[in-house]
Amino acid sequence: MSKQLSRYFLALAVGLGFAANVTAASFDFSSPVAISAGQAPGAWYIDRYQPAGFETVAFDGDQRLRQSISRSDCQTCRDSAYSGGFYNTQGRKYDLSGTRLSIDLWLDDDWTDASRRYAGLWATGADASNATTGWPIIEFGLGGLRFWDSQAPGAWTNVAQSFALGQWINIGFELVGSAWVYEVNGAVVGSVDALGAVGLKDVILQGHNTMAGVSYDIHWDNLSTDPRANRVPEPGALALAGLALLGACAVRRRPLAR
Repeated sequence: MSKQLSRYFLALAVGLGFAANVTAASFDFSSPVAISAGQAPGAWYIDRYQPAGFETVAFDGDQRLRQSISRSDCQTCRDSAYSGGFYNTQGRKYDLSGTRLSIDLWLDDDWTDASRRYAGLWATGADASNATTGWPIIEFGLGGLRFWDSQAPGAWTNVAQSFALGQWINIGFELVGSAWVYEVNGAVVGSVDALGAVGLKDVILQGHNTMAGVSYDIHWDNLSTDPRANRVPEPGALALAGLALLGACAVRRRPLAR
């Protein structure tokens, strides 16, 4: 076999490796979830402040994840080290990778206070060196759904469509080119600059407390990274990846300028 052909197959194999090097996560919450105080593989660990509850329960005819917020964890109730409003955001994080994330969220009939935040799907974007680039976020609160733009901190965009309470909806986001594209029930509702992200490094399920304190439950189900991001690529795509890497190999054969 010629050296050039060998390089081609090596490049193709590397391309396959890149395509396969995405770890999927999928939870239907039919069994108990592992939780941890600190970061640990395969466990949901505390983000900002521990929610009062995070467990699988029977709800609406199936096993779901219930995340509970308690008035006993209010801003004026907590230890002084956690007295800031920052810790009114109370959730758990799970390490994963992928380019798309989605989850089912139950819109509770009691979520009628348009001055409050209730539930959010958050994640951390990462560049090729795994450095944080920003946080794709879509949440329900303040009277409806909205998503976050990391390029302009504090810039929330409200989703134009309203959704009735007392139903399940699917929310998520996907990295498309250089943008995070936000989706509700599979329909695109907006997009923001991904700031160089090439994928995700975790998911965070958030609830929100208040200064005086509130008690309520959030129900989640069917969390997954997109199977499209983890499928075996089409042969044409593999060939293109191999050819691109082969081109890179050919460039490396040239003498380096000094």
